[in-house]
Amino acid sequence: LNTFALGDLGNVTEAGRAEGYALAWSTAAARWEPRPQTGGGSSGRFGLRNLITNATFRINQRRNFATTLGAGVYGYDRWRGGASGCTYSVSGSILTITAGSLAQTINGASITETGPYTLSWEGTAAATINGSPVVNGGQVMLSPSENVVVAFSGGTLSKPQLEQNPLPTPFEQRPIELE
Repeated sequence: LNTFALGDLGNVTEAGRAEGYALAWSTAAARWEPRPQTGGGSSGRFGLRNLITNATFRINQRRNFATTLGAGVYGYDRWRGGASGCTYSVSGSILTITAGSLAQTINGASITETGPYTLSWEGTAAATINGSPVVNGGQVMLSPSENVVVAFSGGTLSKPQLEQNPLPTPFEQRPIELE
């Protein structure tokens, strides 16, 4: 991908992914401010950049290997069947959702500041946040203390990421100890 400079926001690839910077919304300044990406990334001022837990579907403490989940029934850690359940298959870190939806609730305490958050993923699945459709790389406005339900349906899914940035950034692999 070609890269071009975007003022003081660092480099942005043609695919719209920031390289070397995590952009964080500054409520006080009412603007996006570039912050160099570090190993852990950042959402707001503290914590990890990707708010989605177990985004590579590598943790399954319940050992629930069922390919059909009822509504609200958990399979892989933090992931559950949506309102009408979910039928899916897993190959490595790629899910294929054939019916229903797979959802994760993100605790409102993880939302550190009011502002735009970007949802991105690899694959053909469709996504919603709190029931509203979101395109890959699309933004939603979120507020602290509000739980957020991210759901995917109908297609393949890998590397989902929800972050406080105006552009999707490279996928953040969270340390397994924090999953």
